[in-house]
This record gives sequence, C-alpha cells and structure tokens, in this order.
Amino acid sequence: MPVNLPLLSELKSATQQISPGLVVVSKKRSTKDIITLYENGQNHFAENYVQEALVKITELESCDITWHFIGQIQSRKIKAICQNFHWIHSIDQKKHIDAIAKLPLKAPMNTCIQVTLDEQAHRGGTQPDQLDELLRHAMENKNIHLRGLMYMANQHTNITDQFHLIQKLFLSYQRQYRLDTLSMGISSDYRLALSHGSTLIRIGNALFN
Repeated sequence: MPVNLPLLSELKSATQQISPGLVVVSKKRSTKDIITLYENGQNHFAENYVQEALVKITELESCDITWHFIGQIQSRKIKAICQNFHWIHSIDQKKHIDAIAKLPLKAPMNTCIQVTLDEQAHRGGTQPDQLDELLRHAMENKNIHLRGLMYMANQHTNITDQFHLIQKLFLSYQRQYRLDTLSMGISSDYRLALSHGSTLIRIGNALFN
C-alpha cells in the first residue's frame, strides 16, 4: 500500500513545535512501509500487538527508531514490552506498574497513563476519579519515567467535549506530577486534538490510504 508522503510532510509541519509530536501507528503495515517513512524523516512508530511488533523491531534494529506500545496490556507480556519498546501509552492498572517495578531495566520506561471517560470502556483506561492514585503510584516507581496521559476518543459522542475534559484533567495534574505529554488524537480527529493541547498524535490509516 502506498505511503502518503505529502500528508507526512503536513503532519510533521503541524507538530514541529511539540514533542514527540507525530507517532505513526504501523500495526499491520510492512517493514517496507516503515522504512519509507523512516527515510523521509519519521522515527517514532507505534504498535498494538507484541508478537507482530517484535518481528519488525528485530528486522529494523539498525534504524534509529523509537518504538511506542499503544495496545491493551497483558500482564504476561509486560517484560517483552519493556525490553523492546521505549514508550508505553496504555498503563491503566496498578498491577502493570508493580510488574514493571520488578524488572531489571537499563533505563526507566517512558510511560503514559491511559484515561477513559466511558464507564463501560472496553478498550482500557482508568477513570478520572482513580487517576490521581495511579499517577502517584507510577511516580513512585523507579522503573517508570512518568510522561503524561493517553486518551482514545469515543467516536460516537461529542469529541470536542471529550478533548476539553481530558485537556483540563491533564493541566490539573501537570505540575504536581511533572507531566509533559498528552497523547491524544488519531487520523480522524488529530487537528481537534492539537487544538486541545495534544503533544503527541497517533496517526495510522490516513498515511496509508
């Protein structure tokens, strides 16, 4: 599938003042596609599935790529994630933090806590009223470099309202926990996310259509 390089240029321009800025979601994409993007200046990539990702990470180990894990976490795969990725965006339970604490890591793991506004969320995330406790627990873990929050919008309700609430939540904890990353925005809503303070957008489908 051809890569949309003009859109890549547009996205990099739109995110040049924030960091990490643009992260390309490369799940179900070939290493050839990743290399094409890499050769055009993109070095942050995200994967959802550990086994699929490990094949790509191994094949591309000579490339200076920063790998982000954005999928739902299975406790038995935390070790593999921490050993092969540079970021985790989807921590939403204390047991995940405790599992990371037990690993012999060379460096703290860049970590975002996933938040949800859906009381019956099936894609993961901690509720806002539980967030402070989880942030504190992560902050106290020497194996974690707490970076910020991650949010996946519910596409069936008002996204502007959701992003406004998440931005407000992020700002309320930013100073206390020294947060610098708001991972929010995908192909269908990244412009709105950027206007609500996102510092990291996760773009997949739009770059491959």
